[in-house]
Amino acid sequence: MFKFNCYSSDISDTQKALNDVSTQCQPAYKPTVILVYFDVQLNAKAIWQWLTLHFPATPFILSSSCQGSLCHNKHHDTGFATLTITTIEDDSGQYHICAGDTQNQSIYDTAQQTAKHLLTDIKSEPPELLWVTLTPGDEEAALNGIQDVIGTRVPIVGGSASDNDVTGQWQIFTHASSKPCQMAIASLTPSVPISFSFSSGYAPSGRTTEVTESSGRQVITLDGIEAARQYNHLTNGAITEQLRGGNILGQTSFHPIGREVSKDEYLLSHPERVNNDGTMTLFSQLAQGDHLHIMQGSTESLLQRAHKVIQSAQNGLTEPEISGCLLIYCAGCMLSVKPQFDQVSKNIKKHFSAIPVTGAYTFGEQGCFLDGQSRHGNLMISAVVFGV
Repeated sequence: MFKFNCYSSDISDTQKALNDVSTQCQPAYKPTVILVYFDVQLNAKAIWQWLTLHFPATPFILSSSCQGSLCHNKHHDTGFATLTITTIEDDSGQYHICAGDTQNQSIYDTAQQTAKHLLTDIKSEPPELLWVTLTPGDEEAALNGIQDVIGTRVPIVGGSASDNDVTGQWQIFTHASSKPCQMAIASLTPSVPISFSFSSGYAPSGRTTEVTESSGRQVITLDGIEAARQYNHLTNGAITEQLRGGNILGQTSFHPIGREVSKDEYLLSHPERVNNDGTMTLFSQLAQGDHLHIMQGSTESLLQRAHKVIQSAQNGLTEPEISGCLLIYCAGCMLSVKPQFDQVSKNIKKHFSAIPVTGAYTFGEQGCFLDGQSRHGNLMISAVVFGV
């Protein structure tokens, strides 16, 4: 029998938060797999030790999430839990977790190696879905490494680990070691149907441009013009004060760059910084010749998108009833609407009542569009729903 549950605490003291969660999830319970999200103000090593003590035979992923995580169930409804533990009990399903560490090799090679270990553990048909937790920085290479081993038919969904202020304090662990790793990949083949959705929640503004020179995540020129200057023109002066250099994450959250990957489906890139030479750095890669849309969003659209993407995933099930949901919500979007973010939890509660929903706030999002290709983007949201 399939059971999906999530438990959370709002306490900022690590041991007290663990005690709080312990009273809810009863450590005698034996889940098949566990996913944990925590605020970096908590002690990750203490959480890891608690998990291995109480669930010694259960594989898990432990990852940081920006300024907390979301947990919705019949007992709790919070958008900023310091600790959220999600358990899946499914004796008839197949679940495996592998960790990868670079150790003087590329992210691509690490991802390949991790995916090979995962396939060795599975020893059967390819999984229905891969749930990935990656380190921010070169997620495209990680996805390429995974897909070069497992293929492109297995959808990849997940998010990049995050911290509270983009200072590099993000952390990822698995059950295999108390030392942090570069990535963790979970293969999911549940005994119940699953469905997923990947969405931007933004709309094209009608203004377009083309990448005329780029290098990885750095855009040098747009339409043959200095990238920052042209982007500023197309967004009606959104980054005027940073044209000589500076962080632009806040200024660009409502004006990201989008690539149309299929009809009405856009993969977003979040401009991060203007460099002193007028180039722009983003949180995802763009290539020369990419046709770009200047996208537009609003506080209301960001507050509405969580329950809508869950509904979109739910629509992919033959039967509408769901047991639980894993949600990835971009940290940049969350921070842009944080004063009103309780509306997100209210919307989830209104539409999904007591169904357990776990959400992480990430520094990069991975998901699969209707064309079947898994991609890395920014300012995105994804959901995986489990049927009954």
